Amino acid sequence: MHSTHSPRPRIQKSRAAQIATTGIAATAATLTLAAAPANAAPARPTTPQATAHTATSAQSAAKRAHWYNLKHASKRVYFSWDQDWRRRGSRIMQVKARCWGGNRIKMNVIFQYRSKWTGWHNIKSGSRRCDGQYLVLSIRNAGSSVYGAQFIIGKHTQTIEYWAQAYG
Repeated sequence: MHSTHSPRPRIQKSRAAQIATTGIAATAATLTLAAAPANAAPARPTTPQATAHTATSAQSAAKRAHWYNLKHASKRVYFSWDQDWRRRGSRIMQVKARCWGGNRIKMNVIFQYRSKWTGWHNIKSGSRRCDGQYLVLSIRNAGSSVYGAQFIIGKHTQTIEYWAQAYG
């Protein structure tokens, strides 16, 4: 095979020219690495450690925060029924109550706390017909240590069931 093209002549560079070319290439490479985009992957990933720590904190918080049944009772009541219980420092405190007897009877619930100096204070109140459905009264950042509820039926005899619950 005979080629029509003649081979390129080899051009010999001087040693100084070779060093200068290598230095320019090295400087360009350094500048390219320094100006790498911000989303480039780091040499050592740090996110799994931070994620593991955050996940551990979330799990321990999830273990601590849940609903506690402080008191549960049921009683056949004529006119009214007073109950109290102790609990200190909850995120949410609530009273859940229900009664039966048809829609002709109404149950009133008064949610209270007791102050060491001034006695009982009403926090919330609500009413519901005695149809077996729940009436829920709740407060947030409950800081007192003694709570109570009054369940008032009026001049009737009905069964009342209630739960005192705390979250936190």
